[in-house]
Amino acid sequence: MTRREMTTARRIKRTNQVSIKPVDTLLAGNPCGKSYRVEFSSLARMRAFVERWGCWPSYVNQKDGRCRLEYEWPGIRAEGEKQASVLLDPGAVRRAVRILEKLGNKVTVKWAAGRSGTVPSLATLSRIDNVDHKLLFNVAGWRRGCIETIDVEDRVNMLIAILRLFPKARIQILVKKVNEGKELVRRIRDRGFLSAFKWPPFDATHCNMPIVSTVANMAPDIFDVHIFCDSKGVTNRDCRLRVHQSISHRVYGFVNAGYAARRDNRDKVLIESLIGPMLGAQRRIPKIIDRAVCILPHRSSVRVPGNATPLERKRSLVWDNAGRNETIANLAERLTAGDDSVDEVVPYLGGEPIKCLLLTESWAHAAKLAEQLQGWDAIRFSPEAIKEILSTGAVGGRRIVHGRKIITTTAVAAAIFSNGVACYHNVVVWAGGGRRPSGCAFLNDVPAIIDIHDKGERRFEGEARNRTRSYSGRKNVRLRNGGHESPTPG
Repeated sequence: MTRREMTTARRIKRTNQVSIKPVDTLLAGNPCGKSYRVEFSSLARMRAFVERWGCWPSYVNQKDGRCRLEYEWPGIRAEGEKQASVLLDPGAVRRAVRILEKLGNKVTVKWAAGRSGTVPSLATLSRIDNVDHKLLFNVAGWRRGCIETIDVEDRVNMLIAILRLFPKARIQILVKKVNEGKELVRRIRDRGFLSAFKWPPFDATHCNMPIVSTVANMAPDIFDVHIFCDSKGVTNRDCRLRVHQSISHRVYGFVNAGYAARRDNRDKVLIESLIGPMLGAQRRIPKIIDRAVCILPHRSSVRVPGNATPLERKRSLVWDNAGRNETIANLAERLTAGDDSVDEVVPYLGGEPIKCLLLTESWAHAAKLAEQLQGWDAIRFSPEAIKEILSTGAVGGRRIVHGRKIITTTAVAAAIFSNGVACYHNVVVWAGGGRRPSGCAFLNDVPAIIDIHDKGERRFEGEARNRTRSYSGRKNVRLRNGGHESPTPG
């Protein structure tokens, strides 16, 4: 590459860099407002961004009684200090990043520091019922956003879940009407929470319980989390000014079912710019769900001396059995790759992508399988690892609770899923043989269990039959490609 080409390449690299960072702003005379500033390298890139953002016409009444046509760009404002920059409302950052990346920009975002009371308590998740836990994890992971609910009951269920997710936060719930707020207080108390409907002024010492107020009385100087029972309330003029003081807060709003599918319009863009983007929809979980245990027969050619101890037989026929481990590894890879040879499992997953948990009795067996499964996360038991998973859902930067490819032992699984974290894996492969794993009650809620049935060993065959009987209430499904002999000796 010539010197001129290198110089041109560096110039192009510099010009497509866009930074977003929080700044103090003066909005309608409010000196405490904060926004995010988007800084462009050129006016042309800024204009392209503004055009893609979208604008809507509005008519303004003039003093002479005539109407003037104006255009409004909800969520963004031009900045006078710097020509090639715009200001974003607190919830508009993710929409801006999505548009900027589509335009070929490289975006760096410096987020405002969060308030101390807004750290979610993931250990409470196992005690939260009647909500979509996947959506609840999105709420925990993002400070702001809209939540789609089916009806009032679902809305209250999700509201209670958010209260439990942030036990140390001062929470303000915002409603449009006083009567609506008082009815909500009654519902919250019925769920076991202290709550009250209050008017300003608010005293921080008396706001350790969820406080319900009207949208015009939003108080970001007192509270850490704001929840709009109807996201349209954020368009209230007084409320809009106070939202710009909540850049470090958690702000959530409920919308009706079908909201996410609507085309962008002025009100939708304005609401999402102030509160935040769609986090997901609360799904009605059916009361009766078909669950299955899928049988994968395996016959080994390994021969064990008659005087071998039970542990030696288990090591030879299960843990160190190369052919058996290869069969399990091939099955696990086919599952996560979407291979149609395991289509028998799919009807029980409710249309969700496969998240596979491979369970073993011992770490020695797990390590053998991990050698054959590249890209899978193998988790070994340790008090430090369990504590980190319970608090963050991950260990060493690896996602465990929501991981798609996890190998671990029953001891680890029991420690995690019996102590506050829901199991999000929809397929569990039981590779250990022997009796059904004790202490793993979470298996009752997993849509599909794949059980390896060992053939040719009387004791293991009996244990496999007993395991199948223990999976009560499940349909028995035989995998099509499961009955072959092991291709590898052992």
